[in-house]
Amino acid sequence: MEVEMNGESGEEVELLGEDKKEDEDVLEVEAAVELPRAIGFLEAWKLLGVVPFAFCLVFSKLVAYTFLYWLPFYIVTPCCSRCL
Repeated sequence: MEVEMNGESGEEVELLGEDKKEDEDVLEVEAAVELPRAIGFLEAWKLLGVVPFAFCLVFSKLVAYTFLYWLPFYIVTPCCSRCL
């Protein structure tokens, strides 16, 4: 990298042409590195703990939505004719 002194204050200024060359070198290095491949849906299901977590999540959502939609109905509706 070439540096040039700027005037009387002695500030160092990089030359623009050298900066572009460094950017091109970085891009070439990044292009040479292969990124890891993403896993598919079936490969994700084969991971340890995914299936039990999915079933726990499904049943917890089932319970939450049951309480959200049906509990108000059961609270408002009388259970028998004697309760009226």
